[in-house]
Amino acid sequence: MIGRLQRTFEELEQLPREAQEEVAAQIEALLAEMKSAGHPRPHQPSALDRIGVWSDIPWEQMEEDLDTIRHESQPTPPIDEL
Repeated sequence: MIGRLQRTFEELEQLPREAQEEVAAQIEALLAEMKSAGHPRPHQPSALDRIGVWSDIPWEQMEEDLDTIRHESQPTPPIDEL
């Protein structure tokens, strides 16, 4: 759906300025109508919402997994200084 909207917006840029303004006004009116009809925007989780998401994993297991990932990963090569 997002791709479809992005393609549509790209095509809108080719329309005259007046037509772009009309489309924007129609979209704003539609969104206002949906909001007043009880269709609020979906909740977008923030970083704070993620706290505790792994609370069901025992700490020892998580520590082992993180240690394994750290040892299996290749280190970042040094950055050449200018």
